[in-house]
Amino acid sequence: MTQRVLMAEDIAINRRIQQAQLEPMGIEVVPVLNGNQAVEACKKGDIDLAMLDLVMPGMDGFAACQALRADGDTARIPILILTALAGDAKARSLAAGADDFLRKPANSLLLQRRVTNLLELGAFERGWTSALPAPRGEVWVVSPVAHVRSVLVAQVRDTGGGREFESLDGLLALLASEAPALVALDWALGPTALRDFAMRMQANPALSSTPMLLLHPAGDLPVIEANPPVVDDFLELPFQSADLKHRVGLLLRLSRARRATL
Repeated sequence: MTQRVLMAEDIAINRRIQQAQLEPMGIEVVPVLNGNQAVEACKKGDIDLAMLDLVMPGMDGFAACQALRADGDTARIPILILTALAGDAKARSLAAGADDFLRKPANSLLLQRRVTNLLELGAFERGWTSALPAPRGEVWVVSPVAHVRSVLVAQVRDTGGGREFESLDGLLALLASEAPALVALDWALGPTALRDFAMRMQANPALSSTPMLLLHPAGDLPVIEANPPVVDDFLELPFQSADLKHRVGLLLRLSRARRATL
């Protein structure tokens, strides 16, 4: 069945850009012009993800997000905020109930992976009739940089803890006997080694449900986009604590969804 993504965006050129980024994924994009139309379209059903701008005429994205979360019929629809608004826009969006946030113009690789993740999460979480507990699980961090490993592991202590690895050597064999909820990989490990590792993870049924997060310097994203490894998400280095915790939290939700459907 074709998945339907609602796109609330009042500027025509932005609608065309976002449609061009999403339609090659086989997604049906449902465009609306403001928050009021977004809420009404979601109430009618058959929307798998709401992608909202923040600055729109009438009801803005913050209010639309709150309205969707307050209605039992739409409360579990995943929400991605896509906006050029800076400042505290991300914190306010997440406080209003958004699942994720991207700034415009969105990098196509990031947008497509984030949309894919939220669609997968929504398919699982909308089937629950009770409250979902906060996800937990161990995070394995693989980086040749000791500071990256130690800081990341320290930040995930409250969500299940983490383990540090300096290289990929022997990691697949260890993963076959132990099961972290998430693997974080540093781009500094090398493009070829990372792509080979990610492909082998995906090809192994016992490991393919484990999400992978790629840590990378911001300036390397165009290189990564040209030939991306098969990972689930991306996080810029050096990371902010709030960004890391949010990204890990989403991927732990994704890990839970995948394991529940095995």
